[in-house]
Order: sequence, then structure tokens, then C-alpha cells
Amino acid sequence: SKAEGVFCGSGLVEALREWGLSPNARSKDGLRLIKGEAVCEVEGDARTLLAVERSFLNLLGYASGIATHVRKVVDRVEERAQSLGIPAPRVLATRKTHPGLRDLALLAVQV
Repeated sequence: SKAEGVFCGSGLVEALREWGLSPNARSKDGLRLIKGEAVCEVEGDARTLLAVERSFLNLLGYASGIATHVRKVVDRVEERAQSLGIPAPRVLATRKTHPGLRDLALLAVQV
């Protein structure tokens, strides 16, 4: 990973099998990432790998970016609630998403 954050995209990694590639996820949804840590390895035909690489990385970055931001918000809300001695409220996804990416965005919020 380029930065610390929260991984979201194990389903995307597994979807690479549909392209005849052999992915090996090195992280699971919801786990924190360390800068420089490899999140997956993929083996297979070079032409196929190059054809799907950019879209795969963009979707993985999109989902992990949402998961990372939501984790920061949830941590702040829980910290503030604890300092006030009240139960932490739930953080829900209520915003619009990009067309075609709603399910991925909602999954990212939940991890």
C-alpha cells in the first residue's frame, strides 16, 4: 500500500479468478495496512494482468480509501462519546455514491 489505511477489496481480489488469474490476498477486509505492505499477489498471463491491472487498482483504492476515512470518523465519534460518558452513536452511509459503485462503497463503509 502507498499509505497506512484500512483494506477493503477481498472480493475484488477473488474476482480476478474470473479472468484466469491466480490471486493471493495478503490482507483481509477491515484490517489496517502498513505503508509499503503488499496487499495481494497475482500470477497469470501477462497480457490479461495488464488488461485488468489499472481498473483493479482503481477499485481497490476507491474501496480502501472509503474504509480508511470511515474508520477515522468512527474512531473520533467513539472517542468523543467515551469522553462524554455516553454510548457511541452508529455511523451510517447515507450519501450518494458513484453510479455502478454503490455496493462497493457500502461494503467499504461496513468494514
